[in-house]
Amino acid sequence: MVDELPKVCGEDVKVTSGQSLYKWVEVDALFPLRSAAHRFLTHGSFQILANRHKVGWHPDFMDEAEPLGDEGGES
Repeated sequence: MVDELPKVCGEDVKVTSGQSLYKWVEVDALFPLRSAAHRFLTHGSFQILANRHKVGWHPDFMDEAEPLGDEGGES
C-alpha cells in the first residue's frame, strides 16, 4: 500500500488507502494455511499481526501506535 502512495500526500489519501487495504483483507484476501483455506484463518492471522503492530491499516500506523505492553508482545 505504502509503495503505491505518492511520497507526499494528505491524510485523506492515507485514510482512503488504508480503508481499501482493510476492505481487501475482509473481502478478497484468502491465504491457505497448510491444506486449509478458510477466511477466518486469514482474518485471524491479520488481526494477530495488527495486534502485535506488525501490520496496520494506515500508512503511518507505526508512528501512531502505542508502545506494546505485556498484552501485545510476542511469546
